[in-house]
Amino acid sequence: MELGYHVKAHFYKSFNSVFHRACRLKDELVTLHLVSSFCRPLLMYATDCLGLIVTQMRSLRNTWKCAVSHICNVSGDNVQFICSSTDDVTLDSMIVRKRIKFLQNLNVYHCDHVVLHNVFVRTGKQELFWLRTVLDL
Repeated sequence: MELGYHVKAHFYKSFNSVFHRACRLKDELVTLHLVSSFCRPLLMYATDCLGLIVTQMRSLRNTWKCAVSHICNVSGDNVQFICSSTDDVTLDSMIVRKRIKFLQNLNVYHCDHVVLHNVFVRTGKQELFWLRTVLDL
């Protein structure tokens, strides 16, 4: 069973609930905003503390694109166009920023805890440096 199976199952459950209630409005932008506000956080659950590999990131990205495709009834490059037009930040960037914030908080708030501090020093410090250089923060 893949790592994000339960996360995606909860996302699709909430997506179907919101979508079938909001589809009566016949306004794709309102539906997309509702799904972004209520369902996307479920898709991103715990991504800040998990070191996601490329295939897991791709799986989450494809799940989000599938939802957008279903809302707007489009496919292919049109889905990417809608995502880039309506999202102020890509899903990948949101996950990376959440990871940076998690590592910063791990360093600041748990520096007195010996085990957590050692975990940060051994792995998190290098990853935090790498993530900051990737995003140029």
